[in-house]
Amino acid sequence: MYINNKLRDLVYINNLQHGFWDNIRSYDEFVNNLVGEFQETEEELRSGRKPTEVYFKKGNKPEGAPTELADIIIFILDYFGGSEPKIDVDEAFLETPDEYYKNPEHYEKARKIEPRQYFVDIKKACRNHISISAFHHLLHGNEPYVDESGRQRSVSMELHAVIKLVLEFCDIYGIDMEKELIDKINYNNSRPKDYRKMGQAELLETDPNKVFRQLLSKGWGMYKETDAVVAERQKINDTVLGKRKERAKLENGEALGEKDEDARG
Repeated sequence: MYINNKLRDLVYINNLQHGFWDNIRSYDEFVNNLVGEFQETEEELRSGRKPTEVYFKKGNKPEGAPTELADIIIFILDYFGGSEPKIDVDEAFLETPDEYYKNPEHYEKARKIEPRQYFVDIKKACRNHISISAFHHLLHGNEPYVDESGRQRSVSMELHAVIKLVLEFCDIYGIDMEKELIDKINYNNSRPKDYRKMGQAELLETDPNKVFRQLLSKGWGMYKETDAVVAERQKINDTVLGKRKERAKLENGEALGEKDEDARG
């Protein structure tokens, strides 16, 4: 299976190096981003483009339903890689046929359905799994547990179900997800570090430690917080503050330089 721990680590390290983990990231933020990718996929399918079509805009940035679906899996793998402890990819679960997944008869019937219509059903099922994962996370973080009915529950199980549903859609409509993941990861790796934050002045005014403490007080956070994790996040956030101060000095210096040039002119 190409979706494995090696791919998880590649995604996570890439995002870590690009500044995505410089600030505390709540599970709520993760869920919002994930749901947003489903919406963007539906928009691409609504546009009338084929489910397999990839196009490019703003230079070499890939767009299209396959790219948005790849982003969904990338978001989940990034979460798996950044969790404490890391969450292993369950390749056996992703490869195991069930009532729908890898069922030739079901696939044959599904191919006769308009892709966007079928994706709406997939999206509903995925959003249910995502909502349940948020509930599990609120109660137990990333630790598995047994509920009152004796069933094992975990954030990991729900997110694996989301990946499986996305792969089902890709298999039905002929999307080469392995290729799409490699292409999108390579594109993400080509982007400049910290590109999401460049030019956002409001970040210079935000104390990440304050945000971090607020999230902890509410019981939120991407990690199941231990003393070691809290200390590590505090260290990372102190580094972020230092970087922002350096950036502010640089921006102020450039502004002063421009004023000096204007005065001489």
